[in-house]
Amino acid sequence: MLFRTTCFTLLLVASLCSFAETKIPAEHFAALKVFSNPELSPDGSKIAAYLTIDGEVRLALMDFNPVANPSLKPTRSLSKSDDLFFSDYIWANEDVLITSVRTSVKWGQQFLNVSRLFLLHSDANVKRKIIETDPNQWGRPKQHSEIIHLLPDDNDHILVSVDEAPESLTLAPEVDKVNVYTGKKRRVQRNLRRILDWISDSKGNLRVGVAYLNVKKSTDEVVYYREPGENFEALSRSGYSDNQKLRPVRFDKDDDNILLMRTVTDESGDSDSELVRFDINTREVLGPYRNEARAKLREMIADAMPEYNVEIVSANRNDDKVIFEFSSDTQPSLYLYLDAKSGISKNLPSPYPQLQGHTFSKMQEVSYEARDGLTIPAFLTVPHDKEQKNLPTIIYPHGGPWSHDEWGFDARVQFFADRGYAVLQPQFRGSTGYGVAHEEAGYRQWGLAIQDDITDGVKWLIDEGIADPEKICIVGASFGGYAAALGLATTPELYKCGVSIAGVLDFKKHIKDLSDYYFSGINKEITNSKKDSKLVSPYHLVDNIEAPLLLIHGTKDTVVPYSHSKKMAKALKKRNKKYEYVELKGAEHWTSSNTHEITKLQAIEKFLAKHLN
Repeated sequence: MLFRTTCFTLLLVASLCSFAETKIPAEHFAALKVFSNPELSPDGSKIAAYLTIDGEVRLALMDFNPVANPSLKPTRSLSKSDDLFFSDYIWANEDVLITSVRTSVKWGQQFLNVSRLFLLHSDANVKRKIIETDPNQWGRPKQHSEIIHLLPDDNDHILVSVDEAPESLTLAPEVDKVNVYTGKKRRVQRNLRRILDWISDSKGNLRVGVAYLNVKKSTDEVVYYREPGENFEALSRSGYSDNQKLRPVRFDKDDDNILLMRTVTDESGDSDSELVRFDINTREVLGPYRNEARAKLREMIADAMPEYNVEIVSANRNDDKVIFEFSSDTQPSLYLYLDAKSGISKNLPSPYPQLQGHTFSKMQEVSYEARDGLTIPAFLTVPHDKEQKNLPTIIYPHGGPWSHDEWGFDARVQFFADRGYAVLQPQFRGSTGYGVAHEEAGYRQWGLAIQDDITDGVKWLIDEGIADPEKICIVGASFGGYAAALGLATTPELYKCGVSIAGVLDFKKHIKDLSDYYFSGINKEITNSKKDSKLVSPYHLVDNIEAPLLLIHGTKDTVVPYSHSKKMAKALKKRNKKYEYVELKGAEHWTSSNTHEITKLQAIEKFLAKHLN
């Protein structure tokens, strides 16, 4: 019965009406998700989710009974202000949702990007509360508030880290026990050994701490462990960038002798998603961790829907009520709720209802050889109604650079394909998820071997006859924006145009800024040296740029200051270069505003049409 119910529900989704294949409005691709990040409460009677209403993102709390009351009507919602952005959330109990929000605060001459924890009661009559932070003796607040443990045997309290040790400038968090109804906190653990990350067992005992030493030099990571009531002792010590180490995540909820550790990557190319079971007593890895109940449910549904990626995105405390996300390269994501005991299933709202029913383009997994022989994985998307030959093409490098793209539905990639462009997403050296060697090959290679990998991808497309060599544009955001601008400066013969969204453009300034960060020792290990920074800096190579460049940047970007694009625009103007500059007032580094995203995509559409068509 369970299998039939699930398949029937998905058939209803698949039978949505299709549309005549006309060009989809840019606003439909730019729009934020209407419904996303659903989170079930501990007994599954409530759901929290992001809703976009009239262009505004709201965090909504909803009662949930798929039989008696199948509609999802918010009982309470929290809207962002001009400088308050949602980050994450989790239910403390059936009444209270803990949500993390990020904002900027001024400390001296610096702006700090900080996160804070709000307590949001499902009863709209109960005023929301913030877990207050206390500045240290220098007046500096802790940057990131964190939840340590939800204390499932104590519904009224949680363990959090919201303050630094008073005598420490930073990186010395202490632990409080907080009442989730009143917000009042009580200190339960002073900082010691400069532990940065705390981990408690299922009973709320702080048993593991992770410290980072020599943050201005080569950084070591030390994992400390203690039995309840005992002193901390070193469990392991390794270099921060050692990709073979194990990183503690949490204790097994059924056995406090087992610590779950995350493997990062290995030489076979496995990604950083596997948890392993580590026996504290024998100090041995016992093998991969597997939540059997969730795994069996996921596998059953995945077998029934092989054309989709199937993931469990939320579950109640007993793991018998779950929310699945179905995704593929040619279909926007869908959410399905399933009660494993009763077999009741329900479609949840679509994240992209405006995109449902359209035909989209397949994302192919390809690879090519870099000039030094390294194999570069990539994703190639060709418009579904075009032959894979002599196409106008977008080169679309990802941000990071220590990140990666994934196979699946990407609204911006599909926007490009809908406009008739082929899209190449190179997973250049330095990209994560492709093994230790591939990632480490990108260390200290900004603008050097990483840029060569992107260039070699362009040449591969031309040699294969896929790209029209006279109609290639490079587009990217953050690091991708850096690569786009640098591509115009170092290989001007390849590109007809470039688009840099929130890109690092003055690389010399970027290196200097990184040296001011805590953990600057890590940055020194993986990022180019300052003395050669001008050689790979788009701003300092502006004279070499020949093709038109579109610059887009938000004025409240706390990751890459918008001064990068502003300076670049000024330099381009001074030299009579072809450029356009779109300044997004109040926009941050991340995607969080419908208005800003629409402005951004409309500007890109017009720019590409002008220079590629």
